[in-house]
Amino acid sequence: MTSSGKHVIVAAHEIGADQHPVALADLHATYPRTNPSIGKVTTQDGFGATINYHTINMRSHFPDRNNKQKSASWLSRPVFKRVAYGQYMLLSPDELRLF
Repeated sequence: MTSSGKHVIVAAHEIGADQHPVALADLHATYPRTNPSIGKVTTQDGFGATINYHTINMRSHFPDRNNKQKSASWLSRPVFKRVAYGQYMLLSPDELRLF
């Protein structure tokens, strides 16, 4: 996982993403507060791209839309699941074990 991915997990725990869905905007706002050593925070679009990269159920991630079982790089270390448009949760320990 990238360094930014680890920092995102800290922010996600801070706002309870392990217990309930959180809005991408809230996660983006929390990120610099929970990681003060981070200099420049990316735009919300750039931040959203980072979250989406670490999210398991994003259709755009499948390298072959006809074969959802085909290996994809993000499957090796997922962090989030999308539960609704713009709403994310951290994967549970049981869900993480599946990967």
